[in-house]
Amino acid sequence: MDKEKLLEMDIMSNKTSLANQETGKKKEVLEIWRDVLGNQSLGLDDNFFENGGHSILATKLVYVMKETVLPEATLQILLENNTVNKFVEALEVDYSCSMEAVMEKDSMLDQELMGKIREISAKPVQIEKNMMITGGTGFLEHIY
Repeated sequence: MDKEKLLEMDIMSNKTSLANQETGKKKEVLEIWRDVLGNQSLGLDDNFFENGGHSILATKLVYVMKETVLPEATLQILLENNTVNKFVEALEVDYSCSMEAVMEKDSMLDQELMGKIREISAKPVQIEKNMMITGGTGFLEHIY
């Protein structure tokens, strides 16, 4: 092994060249991460938060990925998997099911909340006069 050659190597350009060899989803995700962070030398194993990422950029990153290449991306997955390699692999493992299943999982309510909703729903509604019911806010108002 030529130790002199090892010392002359530019590690940062090596990361970029390795990343450029990547194809598919990881390459697309890496380009988005680079754009959001403004760091074109970011590699597949570089930590998002150690390279200028913070909560606002993380939110922006997830939004851009949802709108472009990874509709199943979430902030939680990014926080737990903060390199491109880990992030894409986590999505492949966690979301190897259909988009319908992903959306259903996201729409599940806490069991405690479900119990309270069932309890309230079981009570009869008494209408004394006119009642106005609005949309999704659950706001009720008596009209006199």
